[in-house]
Amino acid sequence: MQYKENIMEMDKKRIERQYLDAFIRLYSEFPKGRIISGESPDFVVKTRRWTIGIELTELIVQPSSSTSAKLIRDWQQSFMQELEKTVKKKEEKLRLYQRDNHLKYWLLIHFDLDISTLLRNLPATLNEKNLESGFDAIFIFCPKQQFCQQLNPSD
Repeated sequence: MQYKENIMEMDKKRIERQYLDAFIRLYSEFPKGRIISGESPDFVVKTRRWTIGIELTELIVQPSSSTSAKLIRDWQQSFMQELEKTVKKKEEKLRLYQRDNHLKYWLLIHFDLDISTLLRNLPATLNEKNLESGFDAIFIFCPKQQFCQQLNPSD
């Protein structure tokens, strides 16, 4: 049983690294440095100037099959509620990450979405939202849609 758990953990880390690599491709300002795989946080980036602890998580959203304006607004409202829950959940673990004394902490939230019209007004909606968080930076990204946006955390 231990062997199977180790294999599953290896697969999880491989998938997490694929999402991190996707984020790096989407976010041109990602700092150059050595990336170290961990658990809490998921990754550590060591640069010449600082160390960043990176926590990666998935936001699960139910896609709408319709592209009507009302259903898009409803989907985006549901999306924002799930986003707030996800940030709050990770916020509770931030103290655990801070034991390692990294200088900065980033939260990367990825989601999958096949319907690009659902993203139509999402950037503006995300810009209006200030999420209470101790993370230094929060990013949300969707590799399928080549979408990446930094959110505005407020302390």
